[in-house]
Amino acid sequence: MESSDSQSQTTNYFLWDQKTGTFSTDMLKLTAMVTMLIDHIGAGILEYLMWLDSISEQARIILVDVDQVLRLIGRISFPLYCFLLVQGFLHTKCRLKYAGSLLFFAFLSEFPFDFMLYNPLDFSSLNVMFTLFIGLLTLWGIEKAKSNIFLIMLVTIMGMAMGALLSTDYSWMGVLLIVSLYLLRSNPLLQSTVSFVLFCLAMTIRYSGMHESLSQTLLYLLTSKYTLILSFWMIYRCNGKRYIKKGKYLFYFFYPAHLLLLGIVLRTILIFL
Repeated sequence: MESSDSQSQTTNYFLWDQKTGTFSTDMLKLTAMVTMLIDHIGAGILEYLMWLDSISEQARIILVDVDQVLRLIGRISFPLYCFLLVQGFLHTKCRLKYAGSLLFFAFLSEFPFDFMLYNPLDFSSLNVMFTLFIGLLTLWGIEKAKSNIFLIMLVTIMGMAMGALLSTDYSWMGVLLIVSLYLLRSNPLLQSTVSFVLFCLAMTIRYSGMHESLSQTLLYLLTSKYTLILSFWMIYRCNGKRYIKKGKYLFYFFYPAHLLLLGIVLRTILIFL
């Protein structure tokens, strides 16, 4: 009985520290992975199937509704990945090795990324690992700039420009979010609230060109991105503790592996349609 209670207590701490009401870093990592998978089921499979001529109108309506739910859940993942990148930058023993791992898996993931989205392999739009890699380089530059505000702004602008020019997933918005989470790390409340507001403003600017008016853009964000607030709440409630010390590369391999798997699933489904 004592062994069972001890195991339950360890599990609770891994998921949720009941004494402090906080999440571990491992819990954020697990949440980011699961919500990303859910998001990509919608983006990679449902959003392709719903526009097939062979799909009935009733089936199309169902697919659209399910996709909206999956994409709402999926919005949770990206800010968590940005926060985890900041934690990795702060605690890694070798920055160069960390950057090398991100870049390697960014290139490794590009074919699965395009494959899932049913696009030929090209580099006109890059996967999110490139965004994280650029974010890491930007943080490195900011650290070297120390307290020089001009240099910090210059490095940040350069990182955002690189994300935009390379058309990485989340583009300049992702780099800006990473920088915000890093600079405000000493105050969890400011870190989560200011970063949330800043990210929402960035999305308003980014998506304003898709709509005729600002009100339509805000309506779009409110109806399709509001679950983002859960990400920043988890960031605020993160205690920074890690309980799983092994298998860190599983975190990296999961990204290209699940993209490739979803691409295979989609093509298998299409055989029977």
